[in-house]
Amino acid sequence: MEEEDANVNIGLSRPICNDDIESDLSRSGSKDVSNADLSRSGSKDVECNADLSRSVDMVPGSSRNAGMMEQAFSYFENVVGRTEVKGKVLAENVSTGVTQVLCDGLPKDTITALSEKYPVPANCSRLEVVQCNEEVFKQISPASRMRDASLQKVQVSLMKGITAVCRAMEMVKGDNKEVLENISDGVALLTNASHSLDIYRRQSLRGEIRDDLNALCTASYPVSDKLFGSNIKDKIKDMNDSIRVAKTTRRFSPYPSHGQKRFPFF
Repeated sequence: MEEEDANVNIGLSRPICNDDIESDLSRSGSKDVSNADLSRSGSKDVECNADLSRSVDMVPGSSRNAGMMEQAFSYFENVVGRTEVKGKVLAENVSTGVTQVLCDGLPKDTITALSEKYPVPANCSRLEVVQCNEEVFKQISPASRMRDASLQKVQVSLMKGITAVCRAMEMVKGDNKEVLENISDGVALLTNASHSLDIYRRQSLRGEIRDDLNALCTASYPVSDKLFGSNIKDKIKDMNDSIRVAKTTRRFSPYPSHGQKRFPFF
């Protein structure tokens, strides 16, 4: 029984090969088996070994399967956006200083000194924080006024930083293209941040304005010398005229609803 059990276990642990077939045939005394049968048995051995090889590749611990899973997870991270591309390392003192200011902010005395150091250029008045239009500012609530004043205070530091970077841009020599490119990118990103803050200031006052004039709070027109533009009275007049025309058009619609006359004079 022990030998039979051993033979069974061996049969399960490895594929049957040609030597086993020939041994079984010699013990059974059979002489009618042809070479073609043995050839077919040999091909089955190859297929069996190939199946086992593929099975081993799919085992969780195998190196091939691990490589396939790593590629799949890498693709998944790229799809969901979790793979963050890191840039070049900053100088240690620069990294430490930037991190400290981002975490704790600057002292008030330093903010005042830096603001005085970089006045608004004479030929670029837009580098000054724009004020809210008087027509709107008089109508909004005290809470909205305080919120807008706080946003302007944040924007002051941003504008002074843009001015400082613009001054540095003027000092860069033309042959240093990499430095000039980095500073130019910084100016573009900082000015866009200030513009986005202006649009946010507009949108934060949406609840203080009539619903039919909410178009004033969109980004569809430039932020010039005032938050809502210099010609806000003309904009309001045009909007009121458009609203009046729209109401008139609905009132005298040639496609009346059920029970309504086609025109008022009929």
